[in-house]
Amino acid sequence: MRRLLLIIMLTLSLTLFVNAEPQGRKGHAPICINGDRDFERWGIAGKGSGDEPYVVENIEIRSLTMNGIEVWNTKSHLVIRNVFIEGNGSFTGIYLYNVENVRIENCELKGNAFGILVQNSSNTVIMGCKVGNGSIGIFVNSSSNIAIIGSEALNSSVGIYVKLSLNCTAANCTLSKNKNGIMLDSSSSNMVYNCTVVENDLGIMLLSSTNNTIYNNRFNNEIDWHVAGNSTGNRWNVSKTSGRNIIGGPFIGGNQWNSYKGVDKDKDGIGDTDVPYGPGDYLPLVKYKNSPPKADFFHYPSKVKCMGEVIFLDNSTDPDGEVVSWMWDFGDGGNATGMSVRHVFRKKGNYTVRLRVMDDGGLEANCEKVIVVYNSPPKAGFTYSPIEPRVNETIIFTSNSTDVDGRIVSWEWEFGDGAKDAGENVTHAYRREGNYTIILLVRDDEGDTDWCFATISVKPALRTEGRGAEYFPWIPVAMVTIAIIATSTYVVLRKRLMQRRERA
Repeated sequence: MRRLLLIIMLTLSLTLFVNAEPQGRKGHAPICINGDRDFERWGIAGKGSGDEPYVVENIEIRSLTMNGIEVWNTKSHLVIRNVFIEGNGSFTGIYLYNVENVRIENCELKGNAFGILVQNSSNTVIMGCKVGNGSIGIFVNSSSNIAIIGSEALNSSVGIYVKLSLNCTAANCTLSKNKNGIMLDSSSSNMVYNCTVVENDLGIMLLSSTNNTIYNNRFNNEIDWHVAGNSTGNRWNVSKTSGRNIIGGPFIGGNQWNSYKGVDKDKDGIGDTDVPYGPGDYLPLVKYKNSPPKADFFHYPSKVKCMGEVIFLDNSTDPDGEVVSWMWDFGDGGNATGMSVRHVFRKKGNYTVRLRVMDDGGLEANCEKVIVVYNSPPKAGFTYSPIEPRVNETIIFTSNSTDVDGRIVSWEWEFGDGAKDAGENVTHAYRREGNYTIILLVRDDEGDTDWCFATISVKPALRTEGRGAEYFPWIPVAMVTIAIIATSTYVVLRKRLMQRRERA
């Protein structure tokens, strides 16, 4: 019979039952998946892995004679997303049995006996769903590790019903206008927190349930709580912890109860009298009058220069708590978050820097200051070659000056011997040996200046190799000439002397 029903539904799956809604959903027949092979039979996209789950999305199902979506006996990863299912009050919108690794996201289920039913399953997440107008909005039965996050259950007999289950979570949910907002039945080690449970006949009920933790919820119902059966070891608060609670107070502890009439003696947003309250809340939350913070900041350096890093430091205060967030707007299109931040202004001018802070009670304050950003002066520098010049040798002076926010327009050189020059790169020769101080003054396009100097040592001019300090070019020629003349004279005189001896 089930096989015949599956064949019929497979045939009908190609038929559109209704027109697409604004969310882009398409009409679709009810879906029944029993085991991994059925994903392929239904043409479900994906591979069933964590990275590539099967995906059922963007469809609308009008279910009058059967459940909208059924998934049985699989551990494959599956996402059911953006699905609308409307029933006639007799069937289940989404039914999961003996499954793991399923995510139900942003689905709307209306007029079903059970909006979502999870049975004999684990490791499943229900997130951002809206269920209502049925018997039970979300029903978790005989399951573990089921998370119901940010979902809404309205106008049902029970908004969220957890039975015979453990290690499940309901967080950031809204349960309103139900006969019973939340019910834990024969369940243990579950958590309920950050939920708004209002306008129900009964806010929360524990029936034979143990070791559950219920904290930081808002209860405002005709009856806020009811505990029955052997319900022991349940905690209705956690330790007092700094942080914004569900009603805007500065501490997280227990729950806010409409029926609690205790007094907050120390003005911390937690009741100090008539505790433990009700089912066992030692830190009941009360309305907290929060004083706003005062925003302020300063910056370093006090004189801001273009292209120079500026450190902005928060100096805000809060009279009854602490500042927890900072938003900076630097007036030049830049922004940042954090208590202390760094920024660089790339052009000179006046900038209105704004700081918005928020305290742990959610109140905000603003502060703004005009920051004057000045031109960054140039940075003078030069090199020269050769490094060890000599007298009468041409030296090349090269400027390597920089200007981070503009350009250099003039270079003025002083060479230490009375000579001057102008230009980015110049040459000079010294007539005497000695030490000389060269000064370079540069000016940028905003008129700001900078200068630098260097001392160089000029050595004597190079002498011809092998000659002494008093050498002159004409001396060798003269000495050779004298030697030749002397030799010739000696030869002539000796010849005459020999002739005289022969005559004698």
